Amino acid sequence: MKKLKNLLIFTLCILLAFALLAGCKDENTDGTENGGNSAQNGNGAFAITVTPSDDYEIIPSATSAAEGTDITLTVSSKSADKLVTAVKMNGTNLSKWDGVYAFTMPAKDVTLSAEVRTLTEVRSDGMAVFAESNLTSIAKNANHNSDSFSDKNWGLDISFVDAYWMTILKNEIISTAQNVIPDSAITLKTKTQSTSNVIIGAKILIDTEKISAGTTWLVMDFASGNLSSDKGSLAVKITVREYGEVDVETMRETLVFDLSGLGAVDGQYTVRISDEDHIDGSTAGASPFKDYTLNAVDGKVSVTFDYVAGHEYWIRITAGSADDYQTALTIEAESASGAVYTGDEDFAGTGRLTFTEPETVLTLTVKSNV
Repeated sequence: MKKLKNLLIFTLCILLAFALLAGCKDENTDGTENGGNSAQNGNGAFAITVTPSDDYEIIPSATSAAEGTDITLTVSSKSADKLVTAVKMNGTNLSKWDGVYAFTMPAKDVTLSAEVRTLTEVRSDGMAVFAESNLTSIAKNANHNSDSFSDKNWGLDISFVDAYWMTILKNEIISTAQNVIPDSAITLKTKTQSTSNVIIGAKILIDTEKISAGTTWLVMDFASGNLSSDKGSLAVKITVREYGEVDVETMRETLVFDLSGLGAVDGQYTVRISDEDHIDGSTAGASPFKDYTLNAVDGKVSVTFDYVAGHEYWIRITAGSADDYQTALTIEAESASGAVYTGDEDFAGTGRLTFTEPETVLTLTVKSNV
């Protein structure tokens, strides 16, 4: 009887042990016994989720991964007027390497989020100054303020002030709208003193064959590689337009050429008017110059044209139906209210013309070039 009782007790213990093991297995399968982590399907992969936002988008290279897996992120702002300033994993800032945010998967679920700031224009900060002459409305497939006549680049000049003997420049230039100006379209060239390798400025070149119409911000961070305290951050809004749609302000102006000093003045004359500061891709036209062939009347020829406000021009007049710099006539210096011509000195076309008021008439005296 005693043996039967012991057998029953032993059997009962075995059944209780199996029940306890089954209960433990059920607890582990839901992931709650792993410190709040969820190992999906028992394969050791932890979830990667993104905190939704109207300001930014984060796309991870995977939505779940095992511990130790390298994860890269594609991060962008949903507005060209906002810049992503930080990306966080479970509340901790991630580092950015070569322009890419990345992390190594921990042994737990991951939640990704970002911080953004609304951009305002900054043209001068610390050591960096965005040149007043820079045009921030730029044209596709145009060449302006670049280092080459053949390349289609748009140049933006930066000067560095109070940068002590800087020979190494650190920089990061970000476009907030990659569909308008991608980072691949942006390069930077430094400018040095003529007598040393000290960096005094830089030119940002935008490849206008790679850009699209729209609006973006260029956020520019500069720092001296020689002295860490020399740094500056600029932010400028850039508008990209189709070729020929960059607006310029023009004024109607008139030039009168007095030919009486030449003696026999009947016949045709050709006047070439050329914009020294021509903006390629603007509403002023593709060519920096225009020729006017006119018949002299009472010893004078007159040209009325659209003058781009703030620009400097050179002019040339030639007897005949075509411009010819070898036989061009000399134009004397002259000024009037709202207009100045500096005059030809060594040969025709060396003078410079400026207008400051609309609807101005400037009369110029023409003489022989011999």
